[in-house]
Amino acid sequence: MKSADGKNFVPYELCSDRGCKTVWTTPPIQIAQGKPTHDAVTTPIYAKIPKLAAAPPAGVYRDTVIYTVTY
Repeated sequence: MKSADGKNFVPYELCSDRGCKTVWTTPPIQIAQGKPTHDAVTTPIYAKIPKLAAAPPAGVYRDTVIYTVTY
């Protein structure tokens, strides 16, 4: 994530489970399987910030995550 002024960065990892034991990687991981339906499916996405050597400056940090579904 970048700070609002773009000068600072906080690394993070996206995960498919609450405990972040399954970190999303490249190539992407399969998060669901089965027979397709017309029902809505909710897929939570979690994030964690790894232990940092030093705390970043306080402020607002943001990022955009693009989630692509292939079927």
